[in-house]
Amino acid sequence: MSCKYCFVSILSPPERISDDFMIKNIALLIRPDIEDEKKKWLQCIIKFLDAQNIHYYFTESLRPLKFCEFLKFRDFDLMIVLGGDGMMLEAARFCAPRDIPIFGLNFGKEGFLTAGKNSEKFTDAINAVLNNSDYIENRTLVEARIYRNGNQIFSEQLALNELYVNGGGKSLTLSFDINGLFEKVIIADGLMVSTPTGSTAYNLNTGPIISPDIECLLVRPVHPYGFYIMPPLVVDTKSKILVYLINCKGLDINICADGQEYIRDLEIKDIIEITAFRKPAKIIRLYENDFWAKLQNF
Repeated sequence: MSCKYCFVSILSPPERISDDFMIKNIALLIRPDIEDEKKKWLQCIIKFLDAQNIHYYFTESLRPLKFCEFLKFRDFDLMIVLGGDGMMLEAARFCAPRDIPIFGLNFGKEGFLTAGKNSEKFTDAINAVLNNSDYIENRTLVEARIYRNGNQIFSEQLALNELYVNGGGKSLTLSFDINGLFEKVIIADGLMVSTPTGSTAYNLNTGPIISPDIECLLVRPVHPYGFYIMPPLVVDTKSKILVYLINCKGLDINICADGQEYIRDLEIKDIIEITAFRKPAKIIRLYENDFWAKLQNF
């Protein structure tokens, strides 16, 4: 009997939030161009927070130039994302280094990381979070550092889904090394290092799909050529992956993080070091937002 997906899982529940976790200040991340119907949802949420005497602050972007002023005088305990999974990825990259938990309400299309789309239950979901009737999932992030001529020239490019080393749409030759024990030369469109969260992104149709509570990374060539085809490799989060650029002349070599941020202007002989980030993204979940239930209904 064949199966479309390959699953990797351990059955361990998410961590229950401590009763000592007090929420006094909330940052609300929301797009500036939401539809009129969703503005009504937002008004209901604001009315609810006012009734709970919760201080809240709005921001439309986590880009440094727009968000730095927000951080100078705002100290918050929780970020609520009013959007889809794309905004959750942006929030995770920002909040994980700062140990800020994230709770997503699905104002978007996809909802692997957010709560359900039933707007009538949004305030119930927030109330559950305020009363610690919820759980927190620690999601692994991946980080890239770049070395040139022995010097580190870039650090802490984070991704919750994946980092993708590529040639801007053209094939390139590179090699990668895992812990100094395994080295492989490939010709491919690129090399992708994914987290378990990212296994339901690019890897959804090909697998393996990995339960988000497993601490591991997934290493795979993207569209490899000929005999360079190889299966994806699953490594633990203590692993160090080094990527060496070999034959990339004239290409737009870049590292794409979650399909949203880019490191460009890479050069031949640059060394890219990829590891799991030292801190997880803290994603707040409710009972009804079980990973496997969402995958079953996808």
